[in-house]
Amino acid sequence: MHKFAYVVWLDRVADRDALEGHLLERAAPRLRAGGGRERVVNVVDVEASLRASMPLVREAGSLAGLVTLRAEAPGGPEGIEEIARAVPGRIAGYRVAESIPLDWERPTAPAGRPTPGVKLVTLFDKPKDLSEADFHREWHEVHTPLSLEIHPLWRYVRNAVERRVAPAGPAFRGIVEETFRTLEDVVDPERFYGSRANMKRVAEHVTTFIDLERIETGLMREYRLDA
Repeated sequence: MHKFAYVVWLDRVADRDALEGHLLERAAPRLRAGGGRERVVNVVDVEASLRASMPLVREAGSLAGLVTLRAEAPGGPEGIEEIARAVPGRIAGYRVAESIPLDWERPTAPAGRPTPGVKLVTLFDKPKDLSEADFHREWHEVHTPLSLEIHPLWRYVRNAVERRVAPAGPAFRGIVEETFRTLEDVVDPERFYGSRANMKRVAEHVTTFIDLERIETGLMREYRLDA
């Protein structure tokens, strides 16, 4: 079974409530009918600046949502384009290879209710002159251990993009889902890094495998649609 990630961008902040309602109430039954499993909706509803803790990263901008699920079909679940047409914004699909370097004993929450914590979603591409092998080595073998050492992570999910699927969208190599227990763990530099030296270590390494002109971030709430 393949994992798919569908990213949503909004041009207007005012459409955020409509997006949340669409994904949680109207898209869920269609995803189930199309063969989706382990369906998770993430929606930007956290108003906080990341500038203090992530000075090299652009603010979230129009990035507004992320839907992940598993499906048998290699091109994605049936009916996804119909769902996409009804979303108040732009949507792009990616088939991804998931790995979870840090998992939690998941806090219980009823289906459709917010999971505890706050999730930092990051989309990124690699520098053009960096090979695929070097990109994955720097990301998986160097940066992941660094992140686990420094950041107060609760859960860390890596999604390496295998290919784009319908609806087509921008090229990204990675989609990362990082869950923290509290918002302060993300936005307070002292809690996020622990020290100025650690901030420097992270900032220096990020530039070795990420194109900083092609990175987007958003603070989101997670909703699991399957009980």
